[in-house]
Amino acid sequence: MSKIYPWLGVLVVLSILTTVYLPTLQTVVNGSDDIMMIDVGETQIVLNTWGTLHPTGYPLYVILGNILTGIFKTVGISAATAPSLVSMLWGLLALAVLYALTYNLSRQVGVAMALTFVFGMTRFVWLHDVIAEVYSFSLLLLLALVALTLWRSPIPLRIPLLALIGGIAVAHYRGIALAAPAIFVVVYPDIADVVRKPRRLLLSVGFVMVGFLPYIYLPLRENSGATWAYGTPNTWQGFWEQFNAVEFRYLFGLPESMDVLISNWERVNGVLVDEVGNWGIGLGVIGLIGGAISGHYRKTALFFAVLGIIYYGFAVTFYREILPLLIFGVTLSLIAGIFLLLAYIPLRWRSIAAGIVGLIAVAAFYAPNRDYVTDRTKDQDGLQVIELAEQAPDDSILVLTWGPRYFALGFARDVQGKLSHIQLASDKEVLSAGDRDIVTPFYTFFAQPIAWWEAKLQRRVYPQAVAPNLVALNIERQFVNDDLPVPEDDIDVISQDYTLTCTDNKFVLTVNWAARHPPTQNYSVLVHLLDAKGAVIAQDDKFAPVFGLRPMNTWLEGELVRDVYSFDRFPNAASIRFGLYEQLANGEFQNYNLVTIPATCGA
Repeated sequence: MSKIYPWLGVLVVLSILTTVYLPTLQTVVNGSDDIMMIDVGETQIVLNTWGTLHPTGYPLYVILGNILTGIFKTVGISAATAPSLVSMLWGLLALAVLYALTYNLSRQVGVAMALTFVFGMTRFVWLHDVIAEVYSFSLLLLLALVALTLWRSPIPLRIPLLALIGGIAVAHYRGIALAAPAIFVVVYPDIADVVRKPRRLLLSVGFVMVGFLPYIYLPLRENSGATWAYGTPNTWQGFWEQFNAVEFRYLFGLPESMDVLISNWERVNGVLVDEVGNWGIGLGVIGLIGGAISGHYRKTALFFAVLGIIYYGFAVTFYREILPLLIFGVTLSLIAGIFLLLAYIPLRWRSIAAGIVGLIAVAAFYAPNRDYVTDRTKDQDGLQVIELAEQAPDDSILVLTWGPRYFALGFARDVQGKLSHIQLASDKEVLSAGDRDIVTPFYTFFAQPIAWWEAKLQRRVYPQAVAPNLVALNIERQFVNDDLPVPEDDIDVISQDYTLTCTDNKFVLTVNWAARHPPTQNYSVLVHLLDAKGAVIAQDDKFAPVFGLRPMNTWLEGELVRDVYSFDRFPNAASIRFGLYEQLANGEFQNYNLVTIPATCGA
């Protein structure tokens, strides 16, 4: 029974964590633009299409991930969910390794369960175990190195094995190399012994190089016509740039000033407080210092102290964003420090004390971490941008900024087989003002204003709405063909014509505004959804037509500008009122040319 009981412990803790993780598992195409989610959509595509990822390419992760994703899909798991399950698998394996190491060091099932559970419940570990990202696999490799380093029982060929796993780990994720000094502190005698044995030394060097062999996947897959391929890894320059992540060099470097250093320090500390709390940081540091000074676990304490200091120092002084792997290393070190304090508790009470620590961690962090993860994994922006793209005109070029929403459309096109009626392009691609319509969502203009588009296309552009929240970049003005009538309110702009259509859940009003004379001022647009008593249920007012992109005082005589407005189909909706307005000098609003139509579908 004593031989089985430790494995029952790991099964229990992993089962509990699986139960915690599953409700937050990402099951939809990603659309969240949170910094932790930026590349998730790309990973969802690549693991479904045998594609290639952004630098450094992560070929071993991609190869194994595609195999596992294919297996999951054969048993009915959706294409959006399967890559998340791959991450969960790697994450649970990583936690199993941590459990095995903790039990090996403490010989206490309760301590091993509690430490594994607390680490698995931290915010970044939880998040990256339920999204399609490279970091749960990175954590597995890091913990494999930690286990090989600290394992108390003799391990034959420990250094060659460290070389093999280390080569695989660093080839996968360069940041894992920062663990080398901590490993060296513990295994220095073994390294010295290997150096005196040329054959074993040569074997170790060869093992390191094995980890880089999967990189042949990048040019081979590019040459075989990958649906989704990043860069040009089939050329020497393209391969080298991908291998060395040249385009991300801007993220590395010493702070330009003391203010920047302080900002980095505050940002990293804020993340760590979210991970383990101020009390966790304090107890972890005390535990590492105490263990490193004296005690049965001196080597373990020294290892985690060095690992934590290096990862923390790199995060604060040399990296310009938050890197999950660095946070993993610091958080793991702090939690290890907390549990090193348990060595000062009598053996018979140690497991109980470990359980209390676990309960405190759950009480403090379960709810906020669940909400943090759920907000990101259940984000609907990806589905919404796919729905938006389905409304784009046939044969148009839909352009989005490279990032989560673009990846969502790539997933729809390359994995789900949708959007065959359009061409998808990113803002990084070369565009020209040719015969095909170029369209983009209205929010694109927040980052790329009209001037950016005109420089990109080397032409003037005249935006027109073509669907709710979708804008066409016309290269010519449009004009009416007939004389315009004089409206009741004799102003320069009128609604020449309009149409009301309905989807399953939306009213969609299209209005063609026309300039009778060159407008002298910019009127705003009011569009109200009314109930039977004339009360406003909802509104879609605009400062100027086409999401404010076409101020009326820039129009020419006879110019036609199309705009599109939409409302949810409230059951009590009776009519839609639209027209123009301006704010007078006395602060009051003056309406012009109001039109009221029934909110009737199918008429």
